[in-house]
Amino acid sequence: MSALIRPGKEGKVSDKQLQAQRDMTEFIRTTVMEHIIEAAFCYGESLGVCRTIQRRYETRPVTKFLFPMLQEFQFSVQGVLPKSLQAVNQLGQVMCLDAENQLNQFDIATAKSLQSVNLGTRPPLKHYPIIDMVCDQASGRIYTLNANWILEIWSIEQNAAFPQKRLAVCANEGGKDFIHLYYTHTFNNSKPRFLSLQESNQQILVVNTSCVDGSVVFIDPISFSVLKKIQFRYPDYEVPRAVRESI
Repeated sequence: MSALIRPGKEGKVSDKQLQAQRDMTEFIRTTVMEHIIEAAFCYGESLGVCRTIQRRYETRPVTKFLFPMLQEFQFSVQGVLPKSLQAVNQLGQVMCLDAENQLNQFDIATAKSLQSVNLGTRPPLKHYPIIDMVCDQASGRIYTLNANWILEIWSIEQNAAFPQKRLAVCANEGGKDFIHLYYTHTFNNSKPRFLSLQESNQQILVVNTSCVDGSVVFIDPISFSVLKKIQFRYPDYEVPRAVRESI
């Protein structure tokens, strides 16, 4: 009897081993091999994309900018007003204003002095020194503000005896010299910035006349018209009471 039962047990064991081998083979075929094939396919596609990008990068049009080296240069100037040094990148020029309202211009590439331009008032008008200036490189304009609070537009490329436009930004009825009154004892005769050219959404010329009438004027540099004038009061300069008490 034992001889007859033994083959049956061995047959059951062999059937289980065959089923396990089939399951292992199916798992390798459906899971492992498919994952390997998918990873190899993705890797091949990435290699193809990388080669395409590399080929486009190698055959791209290249624009090379040349920056010539300039040797040290120096210009002899006298009486330069503080904060009047301007650099025009598009023209490669440096300009500064002296005490006589003369605009001295220098060419960087050739290291030569260009013709100076008088930005001051002409006789018989009264002489007013220029207290601030700003240069617009895009339009080639120079905006000057003299001690009589007259704003003028000059062109860099035009050697004119008179400005293109002139505008009185505030009324100085008493004729007081506010610059001499408030900014007498300053280091190297320097003065604050009264002009600034803002270029956020719209180009606006800001003139600070707070020392005269406590206001700030916003001017359109193209039409030279006053856009807005903000008047400040003394309480606007005060520190809030809550802040004073906390200090």
